[in-house]
Amino acid sequence: MRTGPLTRVDSPRYSMHNLTTLVAIPALLAVSTPQPLTSDPGPRGPRGAAHAAGQDDELDAHGDHFDIFSLWRSERGLSVYADQALDICEEVWNAAGVSGEGRVPIALVEHSRSFREMDPKLPKQTVYTPRLDVNGVDMPAICVTPRLHDRTHYFVGLPPATRRLVALSAAAGALGERVTQVSPESGPRRHRWSGGVLLAAQGGLEAAGYAESAAEDPWMSTGILALQTALANLDATPIQLDPSSDAKGVSPRGAGLLKLALAEEKDTDTAITLPSGKAFCASAGEVARMLLTQCGGDSEQAVLELSALTPRWTVEAGAFGKHPFGWHTAAPRQHDVLMLSAEPLEGDFVLRTEIYLISSDLKALPQADIVIGDQDGDRFLIACSHKEGLYLFRRPGRGMEYKALTEAKESVVPLAKRIPVEVRVDGEVLTISVGGVQLQPQRIKNRSLAGRIGIGAHHGSTILFKPVVIERLNGK
Repeated sequence: MRTGPLTRVDSPRYSMHNLTTLVAIPALLAVSTPQPLTSDPGPRGPRGAAHAAGQDDELDAHGDHFDIFSLWRSERGLSVYADQALDICEEVWNAAGVSGEGRVPIALVEHSRSFREMDPKLPKQTVYTPRLDVNGVDMPAICVTPRLHDRTHYFVGLPPATRRLVALSAAAGALGERVTQVSPESGPRRHRWSGGVLLAAQGGLEAAGYAESAAEDPWMSTGILALQTALANLDATPIQLDPSSDAKGVSPRGAGLLKLALAEEKDTDTAITLPSGKAFCASAGEVARMLLTQCGGDSEQAVLELSALTPRWTVEAGAFGKHPFGWHTAAPRQHDVLMLSAEPLEGDFVLRTEIYLISSDLKALPQADIVIGDQDGDRFLIACSHKEGLYLFRRPGRGMEYKALTEAKESVVPLAKRIPVEVRVDGEVLTISVGGVQLQPQRIKNRSLAGRIGIGAHHGSTILFKPVVIERLNGK
């Protein structure tokens, strides 16, 4: 059995004997003999005469297989962002298993507006395009999303969504995959990455230390849960197509996985946009393609491996990624970001973590959010704000307003300091301590405190979280 980022257990292999399935499989597999995308911008490449004179080399990063060009100047960061992108790209190259020589140019853009200035045909909120004309050289380009103040950017590096797009772009370049052009009249569509590209990107991010493995990673875990949910009501028993044959057929669940993997094939576009308030995570179809590629096209094996995975997180909005501190998220000015545990937490427990608040820009003051007892949108939210202090809110349902249950306005959370957080659930009583300040304990009588937990950031905030630790109380 092939191993990779999704592999968890060894399972017996089942063969497929469905003509439609067999015909579709080649489109899902990684290129069997990948050819790297070779491009040598030359001395008058993306920076033209200035680059030839070496005037902007301090902004760029050049590795064994990639050239990363920062298309904006940060006096504080210089090549920091290109260096980080290069580390990811080189790990992706290794994860892709590409042999031979090749050079792949990739551009980093400071803001999505820069895309529109360089190519007015690109849609608003574009965060990635596979081909951007940079002074006569076509190359993939990724913008930093969300846009960060230079000091924040320098301190925490590239945001999680940007790192993922860098990895995906590097994997497509390493495997020599091209994106098919579509006419502007076709409208906005979802960009389709192959299973090989998705696997190489995930493996590279893990090796670089910016992603957890498979079901532990928020981006991957959300897609795994979506795929498991989509297939949950389908029979996993293979249908025997020929009674006289010992060969097993394809189960309804295996056929459903294949259908989801192929569903996005026609939805290829020249750019990726990131709509405000949406989750940036793997889709069910993307995870299906990863599993099929990893399993050599065997949909029944893919179903077995999917069933062995236990997703940890589901992203509700925004993007989350691994960071040396723990978890890292950056919320844009327009909306909050949040990820929740995939499974509810029941019984009595103590939740412990640490938060680190940073302002994404000068117009917003940061706030970390911690969710307790989420029951389909009915939740308790602990707001740890640098401006407003500490609050415990209750929202009785999706789309409804948050109402404060208790507060400590005078206890504002300091910036750029490690702040310990402890949340205790003991029967009906909810007790919260942030940085040594304890909110008034709350007795919740009208509903249990069981439910999903979560971490997030208020709009305009960059937050680092230590991995959440749960200690069970009273053996419950």
